[in-house]
Formats: sequence, structure tokens, C-alpha cells
Amino acid sequence: MVMPKAIRSFMPNPKKEHRTLGNCWVEGRTITIATHSISERTIKGRRRRVLVPMKRLEILQTFAHELSHLGYDEHGYEQEWYGRTIFNTFGLTEPCPHCGGKGKIPARYDNT
Repeated sequence: MVMPKAIRSFMPNPKKEHRTLGNCWVEGRTITIATHSISERTIKGRRRRVLVPMKRLEILQTFAHELSHLGYDEHGYEQEWYGRTIFNTFGLTEPCPHCGGKGKIPARYDNT
């Protein structure tokens, strides 16, 4: 496994269009991950774009996805599998939707 030399975080500018949550520069082995996402909300009757902190699960999912690009540059089956494998090693759990959140189930890797 190739490890990154640097991991950086960034906060997107709500005034600009922003579509990515992470970026991987393979040659420099640098991973950049967003800490917030942009959401549109109605405030005092006006629609505004505001920054919303990302959940820990989303940040780690983005990190696993970008880390898998160090092994597999292009999106494909191998990169998806590698990202899922990295994510599963974190051992994350989330509340069970069937029992009202009392139990815990393994967190799912959703590469969308």
C-alpha cells in the first residue's frame, strides 16, 4: 500500500460552485479532503448557500476513496474494491435502521 506524503483539508467557498469532496495528486502523493459541504437553505425568505460540517463517516469515506487512487489511478472495479477494503479496515459502525438505532451495524462504503 502506498501512503500519502501529505493530507490536507479545505473548506469550500459557498459563493463558488463546488462539486468535489476530495482530490488526490498521485505524483506528489497528496490527498486533499473537504471538511464542509455546501447546502442551500432559505434564510429570512432568501435562498442562500451555507457551509455544513461533514459527518465523520463521510470524511473517512472520502479519505478511503482518495487513498485508493494511490493504488489505482482510474475509477473502476479495482479502485472501488480497494476503497471499500480500506474503508472496512476502519471498523466503523452506524445505528441499525431496523431496531431504532439501539444496535450497531458495519458502516457501508458508498462510492457515489
